Amino acid sequence: DNALEVQVIPYPITCFTGKEGSIQIMAHGGSPPYLYSIDGGGNFQSEPIFKDLESGTYDILVADMNQCEDASSVTIGLPGQSNADFAITSRAFVDESVLAVDLSYPIPDQVEWIIPEEAIVLNKDADQLEIVFQQPGEYEVGIKVYRDDCLSTETKTIVILESDGTIPKDQQESKDDHIEHFILYPNPTSGKFTVDIVLREPGAVGLQVFGLANNTLIRHEQVFGSDSYQIPMDVSGLPSGLYVVVMETQFGYSLQKVILK
Repeated sequence: DNALEVQVIPYPITCFTGKEGSIQIMAHGGSPPYLYSIDGGGNFQSEPIFKDLESGTYDILVADMNQCEDASSVTIGLPGQSNADFAITSRAFVDESVLAVDLSYPIPDQVEWIIPEEAIVLNKDADQLEIVFQQPGEYEVGIKVYRDDCLSTETKTIVILESDGTIPKDQQESKDDHIEHFILYPNPTSGKFTVDIVLREPGAVGLQVFGLANNTLIRHEQVFGSDSYQIPMDVSGLPSGLYVVVMETQFGYSLQKVILK
């Protein structure tokens, strides 16, 4: 019997930070040479070692020259480990509000923002960080997330430029004074959900839906002329996981997270 067989060696199988994981695949039998995939056949390579991987479960597929295949799955890190990630602009102006949005997934138990000493904090919670800088320069903003016994950290650089004088100071007032509520339902969702917004006065609203992978913009909507909106959204067909809905008004940004089942 010369059937194709695969053995997979994951590293590490304990909690780790960043992209430190690797997978080594050993194939036997069948008809070499082999092609190797860790995403269920979406992408193949001729080398049996995959490096710079985040924690998570990977779908292994090996094919030989006759297109015979063997499949398995493997987990590196801990199965429930949360990978730190957040979205933030790479450039902003002095005195301009900067919003950082937590995109860590699976949803962590605890979030800590790493804030430069030069930043003035306008708003901070587990979902978002809103800061402003009064001096131009290059700054590091980061996030630490904890889930069970695992810690994961991510940092990003933002460049602050001299103000061009076009950002009104009154935009720095609290957005909470102008928003009655901003909710998503149902949440978690199987794909379709409603964004329910009530403002204290009529105003334009922009909505952006971001996916976790690469902070991808999934959908953009803009409405205006009212103080209340019920906006249907549909993310059916997208991979299960965490998505972020960012609402922009003339007074700043707010966000909600939605889980796609």
